[in-house]
Amino acid sequence: MPDPDELQHFQDILRDLFQFDVADLDFGVYRILNEKRDDIERFIEEDLVEGVCEELRAYEEGQTEALRKEVKEEKQTVQETLSEYAIQSDGTVKEKYRDLKAAQDYREARERLEAAELSEET
Repeated sequence: MPDPDELQHFQDILRDLFQFDVADLDFGVYRILNEKRDDIERFIEEDLVEGVCEELRAYEEGQTEALRKEVKEEKQTVQETLSEYAIQSDGTVKEKYRDLKAAQDYREARERLEAAELSEET
């Protein structure tokens, strides 16, 4: 979900763009805007927010899936270059391998994935 203050600011900009503050004008485009005011307001308050939230969720899910793939690849690299048993059952790297680059890359990828999954939950 977008930051509520940023969302409110964006909605205010849209209201200014659609010139809701000039309701007394009743000619040309202003007449059309006045007639469609309820539709435009519903779009700004509801439809736009729902659409943005859906797209952000889809983007985050795509990012998380990419991070899962990266973790899997880094795990495979650790197992191929260090040892098949370098990664413990809980996903952590055994102590004797932790300072090696492949193990550090794997750990960093896991941390990014955990952070992304945590942000999806909140």
